[in-house]
Amino acid sequence: TNYAELFSHQTCWFVDDTNVYRVTVQKTFEGNLTCFPAADHQIMTEHGFWSLAQVQRHFATHSSLRIACYVDGHLEYHAITLADVTIDHADHDLVEIAGAGVAADVSLAPTSNHRMLLRVGAPKPCGTRHALEVHSAGSVYAQGQRDSAVDAQFVARFAEGEEASVELAQLPFAEPLGLDTDDAVDAFLELYGLWLGCKSSSLDPLARSVVVARHVENDSGRAVYADALVARIGARAGAALADDGRLCVLQDSAWWSYFAAEYSNDDKRDQHLWNWMWTGCLGKQRLRLVVTGLQRAAGSDAAGQLYTDSAEFRDELQRLLLHAGYSAVFAGESGVWVVSYTDDECVAEPTLNVAQNFRLVTQQPGTVWCVTVPSRGQYIMVRRVLAGDVSGHVEAASRPVVVGNTKPVNGAMTVLNPRTGQCFIKVIHSSVWAGQKRLGQLAKWKTAEETVALVRSLPVEEQPNQLIVSRKGMLDPLEVTMLDFPNITIRGSEMQLPLQALLKIEKIGDMILKATEPKMSLWS
Repeated sequence: TNYAELFSHQTCWFVDDTNVYRVTVQKTFEGNLTCFPAADHQIMTEHGFWSLAQVQRHFATHSSLRIACYVDGHLEYHAITLADVTIDHADHDLVEIAGAGVAADVSLAPTSNHRMLLRVGAPKPCGTRHALEVHSAGSVYAQGQRDSAVDAQFVARFAEGEEASVELAQLPFAEPLGLDTDDAVDAFLELYGLWLGCKSSSLDPLARSVVVARHVENDSGRAVYADALVARIGARAGAALADDGRLCVLQDSAWWSYFAAEYSNDDKRDQHLWNWMWTGCLGKQRLRLVVTGLQRAAGSDAAGQLYTDSAEFRDELQRLLLHAGYSAVFAGESGVWVVSYTDDECVAEPTLNVAQNFRLVTQQPGTVWCVTVPSRGQYIMVRRVLAGDVSGHVEAASRPVVVGNTKPVNGAMTVLNPRTGQCFIKVIHSSVWAGQKRLGQLAKWKTAEETVALVRSLPVEEQPNQLIVSRKGMLDPLEVTMLDFPNITIRGSEMQLPLQALLKIEKIGDMILKATEPKMSLWS
C-alpha cells in the first residue's frame, strides 16, 4: 500500500474504534479487575455451566454464545461475542465466601470489587427481606467487619423461570404426536418426564412402541397416575397394557417414529433431554410438568430430589430445574448422583453471616475471567467447581447464584491526523450500552456516527481528504454515514498504529474513565 499521501498536502485521519466499547480490563478506581478465578468458576450458558476454557474453545469455531441472564427474576439468554469475555492474569484481592448451615453449599471467590446482587443488612426472619441491590464483594466484607450481625442474602434461582415464546401449534412435538389441545400437551410433558425418569421405560423396536413403566412395587399410585395421563392424551398414542399391567404400551406409529428418532440408542435414552427443552418454547409452568413426571419416577418418598447415574444427565437436570424457576444443586459421586431442588425462599435465597462467612484474601496470583452481557441489570449465574477428576469432569459444585457481570466502563474513539500530530478523542460514556444488544456491532456504528459529527463540526478547509480505518469492519458503517461527503475517500489500512496505547497515558486514561458524560477533546 502506498502511504505517500500521508506526507503530501492531503489531510488524512486515522479512525480507531478499538476502545469504543470496553469493559474493565485494567485497574479500576475500586481496586482491581471485577472477575472470578478461572480455575474453578463457571458461568451458565446456553450449553450449561461452562469454564473459561470451554468458552474459548467455543469461540474458536463460533462467533457468538448466549449467556443465561437474570432479569427481574426471569431467565433470559443474551448473546455475547469474544470481545465481551474479560480475562486478566495478575494478582487480585479476592473475597472468599463459604456457606454454613442451610447455606452450606454456597461457595464463591469474586474479586473484591465484583458486582454482587445481594440483600444486605441486619438479620431478618425468613420471608421478610432487605432490598435487593448491587454491592461490591469488598464493601459487603467491610460491613461485616464493622458489624458482626450483618447478613448477606443471595439469589440462587430465576424465580419467574423462563417465559414461553410460542403458541401450541408451534410446539415442535405437538403436530408429530397429534397433540391439539393444551391439556393433551400438558399430559404429554408429564408422561415424558415419567418415561425419561423410569429405567424400566423403554422403546420396543419389534413392536415399534413407546413403553412406559406403569407399576412399581414401592409406588402403588403410579398406575393410577400413568393411566390418568394417558387418558388425557386420549387415543392419540394408541395405548394398551402389557406384562400383567406393569407396562403401558403406546403403539401409535407416529409416537414410535418421533421417540425413536431421538432415543433409538438405548444407552443414550436416559442421558439427555430433548433439544426443544432449551429453545424457550415451554416456559416455567410446562417445564415444571416435566419435573413432576421425573419426580414421580424417582418415587413419592424422594420429594425435591432426582436421581441419575449419568453426570451428563445430572447437569441437564440441574439446568432444567433452573429454567423451571427452582434453585438446584447436586451431590453424590460417580454413578450415584442426587439433584436436589426447591423454590423455598430460605434455601433458594440463602443467607450468610458476613463476619463468619466472608474472608478477604489479598494479592492472589492467577487468571480471572467474566463476561459482559447486554441485558438490563447485567446479572449472570455462576457456580464454583469444588472437585473434579483428571479429565476435567465436575464431581462437586456449589449452589449456583446470581451475580453482576463485568461492568462496561467509558470507552473512547480516537482520530489521529499524522501530518499535524493532532488527535481527537471522543469519550463514549458507558451509559450508551445500557440495554443494548450486539455491542460489538453497535460500537462500529457509534464510531461512524461520531466521526461524521466531528467532520460536520469543522470548517471545510479543516475537513479530511481521506479517512483511514484501523479495522476493516469500520468500512461499511463509515461509507453509509459519510454519504453527504462524497469527496472524502474511505479506505482500510495495513498499518498497525497503536492508537489504543493512548489510553494508557495517565492523564488521558483518567479523563476517559472519570467522564460522567460524552466528551470531545483535542490533544497534540
